[in-house]
Amino acid sequence: MRHKGKYWAINPDAYDAHTASLIGLAAVSEQFEGDYYDENPDWDANLPDLDEYEDADSGAE
Repeated sequence: MRHKGKYWAINPDAYDAHTASLIGLAAVSEQFEGDYYDENPDWDANLPDLDEYEDADSGAE
């Protein structure tokens, strides 16, 4: 979005892409509503810490 004289101008392609993303995310959210991950707020408690792997990779160079 940029200021153009008295008005604000929006890049239509960027607006369309953003709108499509929001519609897609809403559809996915709706499709998976009520699944295991939605019903269990601690589903990510046992995931590995990816920062540890990143730190190990950077030290190997």
